[in-house]
Formats: sequence, structure tokens, C-alpha cells
Amino acid sequence: MRVMGFIADTEEEKPDVYDKRYTCPVCEQDFTSKTMFARKVRITKYDYDMRPFFATTNPQKYEIVVCPHCGYAVHEKYFEPLSVKNQKKVKEEIAPLFENLSWDGDFYTYEQAKKRMEMALACSQVKEAKASEEAYVLLRYAWIVRAQSESAPEDEELQKKNQVQERELRIRALQKFQEAMNTEDFPIAGMDQRTFYFILAALLYSIGKNEECRKLLSRLILMRGNGVNLKNRIEQLNVLATKAMKEDDAS
Repeated sequence: MRVMGFIADTEEEKPDVYDKRYTCPVCEQDFTSKTMFARKVRITKYDYDMRPFFATTNPQKYEIVVCPHCGYAVHEKYFEPLSVKNQKKVKEEIAPLFENLSWDGDFYTYEQAKKRMEMALACSQVKEAKASEEAYVLLRYAWIVRAQSESAPEDEELQKKNQVQERELRIRALQKFQEAMNTEDFPIAGMDQRTFYFILAALLYSIGKNEECRKLLSRLILMRGNGVNLKNRIEQLNVLATKAMKEDDAS
């Protein structure tokens, strides 16, 4: 079933994904994790916060790599060797909770994707990852929650639950990105300064901090070298934030 361009947790996803092999940097065992064929990824448009819409399967459901032997979970962007200290911490604090997990089925559901995001967040905290890594996972998690809602518009209970959860994730992502801005050098989470500031502005708008959003957009507008796409996104987000401010004043 396709809703708003998304496949809503059906076996239609099966031809789009495959089992990719990994070696766990914690327990050193080999395992597979489902991922999407790159050639199958087709972006149709972007939301106000640069979240992409896809023609078929949502590849973001498959971004978290989870070792089924010890429970180590990480976003594929950050899959890399760990220090001996962090290996020990994951073995002691994560493995007892998540060992011998089974991800049955030929594709991941949105609920499974959300669980994998939670595991990645837990691991990022245990291994004391950079704030930007945790922020990046929180942002992608929020996008997964929104995509799940869009794939099941008739489920009112899910809509209400996800609306609350997405807002909480946005707030946490904003806090972590702001921490990263004060402790890390650019590029942050692979983003240059312009893209990073835009994501911050979009997060501010998404939680109702419209005046702060517009101030950051004004700062971004003054930066030299903004491309056409970014200029258009800034303009669109500024319109949304301005409209929201006027509605707040009228209420």
C-alpha cells in the first residue's frame, strides 16, 4: 500500500532491500543488516526541514545497523571501529539488554525502525559519542516518526502518539545540535555551516520558536555563497515562521 509516496509496511518493500554484511566493532562477530539498494532510492521532493520524500520504500527505515549478537547499534554514517574503552562499555551496559535479538521478516516495519533508532541512541550515550552523532540520530528518528504517521493517516491513535513523540525528538535534536555547535568544528554531522544553521532554524520553527527561527534565517541570508536551493528553502521557511507568528499574535 502506498500512501503519500510511501509504502506502508508491506511486502512491496522486499525487492528494494538486501542483506548487507558487517563485522561488529564490539563483539567482532559477522552479521547482516538490511539496507536499501542505492539504485532504488528515488527522492521526489523535500519537506520544510529538508526531510526527503521517496517514490517507494523509505530508505531511512534501514539506516541503523544493529548487531544481533551483542546489541550494538549505530547509524550507518557512524559505523566505524570503537576504542577498547567503548567496546568494554557497550559489552557491559548494552549487550545484557539486547543480546540475541531477532529481526524476523524480509523488511523492517516502522515500529522496528523506531526500535532500532532507540537502540542507536542508547549506544551513542553509552559510548559517549559526539553530540552531533546523537543529534543526527534524533533528527532522523523524528523523520521516521513523521513518515510512519503519513503512511497511516487513518490511524488516529497513532497520529496523536506520534505527534507528541516527534515533538520530543525535535526538542532533543535541537538541544544536541546546539551543544555540538559549541563543542565541535564544521562540518558538523557532515553539514557545512549554512546547512547546519538551516536545520537549526527548521527545528526552532517546528517547536514553535518562530521568532528565534526568523532571527537565525536573517543571519543565514547575510552569509555569502548561498546556493539557489538553499535560498529557496530559507524563503519558504521564513514564510512559514512569519505566518505562524501572526497566527500566534491573533490568538
